[in-house]
Amino acid sequence: GSMSEEQEFWDDFAAEYAEIQQESQLTIAEDLATFLKTNGILPISSFVDLAAGSGRYIPAILPDTKRYLAIDFSVEMLKAARRYVKDPQQKVDFRLQTQAEFLADKTTYPLIFTAMNPALTEKDQLISLVEKSRRLLILRIVRTKENIFQPLEQNDHKDEKLLSVYKKWLLEEQIRFSTHLFSYAYEEIIDREFFYRYFQQDIPQSELLQLSRSLFGEKKKAISKTEIDYELLIV
Repeated sequence: GSMSEEQEFWDDFAAEYAEIQQESQLTIAEDLATFLKTNGILPISSFVDLAAGSGRYIPAILPDTKRYLAIDFSVEMLKAARRYVKDPQQKVDFRLQTQAEFLADKTTYPLIFTAMNPALTEKDQLISLVEKSRRLLILRIVRTKENIFQPLEQNDHKDEKLLSVYKKWLLEEQIRFSTHLFSYAYEEIIDREFFYRYFQQDIPQSELLQLSRSLFGEKKKAISKTEIDYELLIV
């Protein structure tokens, strides 16, 4: 069924994803940890990371919790996380589990955190996370703006609107929450040839030559500027 296809996709993508995450210039994990400490949310006895993926947030949070539960439904994602995380005190418990299985279990936790969770799409899922946790933290990218690739790509940015949907659901249920924004900007040098190859399949050649000329002029390189906003929902 589609579940196993999706699992397969994330399994294949895991190695590449872990690499992207580590190369990423964003200090979101560290900044999140600092924010949580400043606001007295950390340290905490146990920290649940639902849809933990390749474990991006583990190293930053680990010093401030006695037990870290990393839950994901992809075997390969958890393998990538295990490779990435230095855990000499064995504080991390990697659990292979779907979100549905996690929600079905009646255990409650002091804190549940979930970042960029692709499976959190229904109101009842959100409400059950609220009920399972004394504090729920949801982190998502809410805005991405980039000047070279983005204008040419077909993207409806639907997932960037999910956090505002969560807020609407919480308001409907009169559940109180607060938010915090983390904003980043960075630049990358883009090679003309790479740009050309990247769009070769999708854009007719004459159009691509024109685009390439307008972006690069006579130069071989151009600067891609990216702005990214993450928003943290604290329930």
